Amino acid sequence: MKISTPDGNLPAEINRFFGRTSELTTLRNHVEHDDGPRLVTVTGPPGVGKSRLAQQIGRQVRDRYRHGVWIVYLADLEHPKSLAHNIAEALRIVDNTRTEGLARLIEALRDKQLLLILDNCEHLLPAVQKVVRTLMQGCEQVRIVATSQESLGLTGEQLVKLAPLRVTGHHDDAGGSDNTKPDEAVQLFVDRARAADEEVSEDDIPLINKLCALLDGLPLALELAAGLLRQMTLRDIYDQLVLPDTTARFRLLVDGDPTGQQSHQALSRAISLSATRCTPAELALWARLSVFPADFDRGAVEQVCAGGDVAAADILSLLGNLVRKSILTKQASPTSHRTRYRMLQSIRLFGRQLLAENDDLGRVQAAFAEHYRNEAEKAARDWFSPRELQWLRSLREDWSNHREAVAYYTSQPEQTELALVMSVHLSSTRAAIFGGMLAQNLALSEEAIAANLHSRGPLMVSALCQSAWIAAIQGHPDIALPLLRQAHSIAEQAGCVKDHAALGYVQGTFGFLTEADATRARASVDLLLETLESSPQDDYPGVTHMIGLFAGFAACFVGRKDDADRVTASVLVSAEAHNAPWCISWAKWGRALYELTHGGDLKEAWRLAREALREQWNMCDQWGVAWTLWLLALIASRLGQHELAALLSGGSTTQQEVSRVFLPGLRAFQRLQERVLDHSRTAFSDYAVSEALGKAMQLEQVVEAGLAELPASAWVVKRAMSGSRVLPGGVSEREFEVAGLVADGLTSKQIGSRLGIEESTVVRHVHNARGKLGMRNRLALAQWYRDQRIDENAR
Repeated sequence: MKISTPDGNLPAEINRFFGRTSELTTLRNHVEHDDGPRLVTVTGPPGVGKSRLAQQIGRQVRDRYRHGVWIVYLADLEHPKSLAHNIAEALRIVDNTRTEGLARLIEALRDKQLLLILDNCEHLLPAVQKVVRTLMQGCEQVRIVATSQESLGLTGEQLVKLAPLRVTGHHDDAGGSDNTKPDEAVQLFVDRARAADEEVSEDDIPLINKLCALLDGLPLALELAAGLLRQMTLRDIYDQLVLPDTTARFRLLVDGDPTGQQSHQALSRAISLSATRCTPAELALWARLSVFPADFDRGAVEQVCAGGDVAAADILSLLGNLVRKSILTKQASPTSHRTRYRMLQSIRLFGRQLLAENDDLGRVQAAFAEHYRNEAEKAARDWFSPRELQWLRSLREDWSNHREAVAYYTSQPEQTELALVMSVHLSSTRAAIFGGMLAQNLALSEEAIAANLHSRGPLMVSALCQSAWIAAIQGHPDIALPLLRQAHSIAEQAGCVKDHAALGYVQGTFGFLTEADATRARASVDLLLETLESSPQDDYPGVTHMIGLFAGFAACFVGRKDDADRVTASVLVSAEAHNAPWCISWAKWGRALYELTHGGDLKEAWRLAREALREQWNMCDQWGVAWTLWLLALIASRLGQHELAALLSGGSTTQQEVSRVFLPGLRAFQRLQERVLDHSRTAFSDYAVSEALGKAMQLEQVVEAGLAELPASAWVVKRAMSGSRVLPGGVSEREFEVAGLVADGLTSKQIGSRLGIEESTVVRHVHNARGKLGMRNRLALAQWYRDQRIDENAR
């Protein structure tokens, strides 16, 4: 499992956390001790602060869990069958296999020690019950905190019932109060008011106390009310809230939960009052934003929501106003570092009702789908460029929105073909390979195909070919072949067999990867080369690049030396000319394969493969690391570095299992691997021992061996096998070296310059070392390193 940091994915704390001392203590006792319950569910009505409490306890116990604390937001999820896949996506678990989502989740988490927060489970109870029960049975070190309006109802579940914040005073129509002592609810309101630059005095406390009582001490309602202070006085807010309730359209916020009715009324009042204090433009934007199922950026808002009361030029200021009024939350994206916005589910429900009442729902949903369809097309046309990493990362970040857009088109009888268009464009970008989401990509394609079974045109051929290609590289020829036959049949009917690039590309790739007969495997090279020659160069250059890339691979594998030399060199030159970083790394892989199989310059092969590995590792390519470790193992074997070959082969095998890339299952890879590595097995008597060592090593250690110069790499193997230094917590030698430079006071940038590695790689080494050792920050890591040196000197 490749997870972005050892700490998990909890968002940064935006404002102060108030109160809940008793609940925090109870919850911490449950999740901090080994003998505590495996499942704790925080229950309570909407807006009571369940999510915030779960995140707060996650931050407090983060160091207790070796593999971090991870939160999965379920409020946006409408399809129960996607639950396991969504959890895997949030945990950055590679999802490349056709294995059922829950089985893949169990497999990836079986040996992990982490805290999993499942947030807002109430609308998915049967699916959540199944996933949680299976996780608890199959993953002994995984502990779960769920938030839900009701219990999950599972054996061993411990409940923490969350009530509204304590309010000591109570309001009455005469304005009196029996107690004006500030309490938790008042403290929260005052803090949020001051955060909005609105000063409150001691004289205001009695009225604030009454207002808090009126809102039943409900945190979300209090935050919404505090956000109104920019427009209204305290007295105005209170007077508006005591008016008769006219929010009938919002009374279903708590669906039949009698215990939550009082809190529901408070939240309903607060949200409705917030709506009345919004300008027409703010209210219109609030309503339109409700079509986003997940978080979103400003660019998407400008495309989807502008028009009428919402001027495009005003959107940035309108978003800021909605953030200040607590209608939206915002945070920096860990992927793009740009601002992303999110709307709480209860607030989204209100906005969706407004949108429906205004007869705007269909129009805005159509604009939403059109925007993401256009984004997918732009990505498909532009990804073979200097911007391809931005596209690959943003597609992953917006995957939920793209998936919703495809679902919209499949639900519109007259527009189902646009679902095919989107699925083909998304597949063309190779974002799913890069992000380890092949299973989700295939599911999306299958959904689009199922909605267009009547289609018999070139577009359907492309969609079927994309699905077949994914199945083929997953190692499932039995699934790919029927799809290819169906695509070929439709292409024959449409008269486009010879000039359909996707069909020639996938048929050729399928042939050389899976064909047992050498003659037919060689024929696949001719098909790929013909397709490459006839492929249009302008509209989708990335597609042409992929055809050339696999044509070069095929020529290398089946012994077509001249073609292999010409095509792999041309592909590398083209990728470098386009300055496309991901494609460059794979073009280097292809050129290294040529040098291994036909060129004979093994040192050049090693150099190129090392560069490809470094680039793929730095950009977190989920697929490439497994392929490139495999290639380096073969090159090392040909160079006579048999120990290193065994170690890299073992490390590649483990990474193939993690990323669900089974290269020996592809006949072309299997034949070459047997031919090369059998020599190392014969020449080196301890091959099996070294291979087992590579399988057991941390991926960072195996990659370190693959990135070193050849003499250094051999030394790395000797050092690893001899066990000359055993470092606590499984810290690698490189991590130990980085810790030493941290102790010397160097920044990550300075360390990267010193060691000749990327700054992002240094940051990853620091995170990994801290996670393994349970260190909270860099200072603690530096002190640990100094202690290690003192201990060594003492010995």
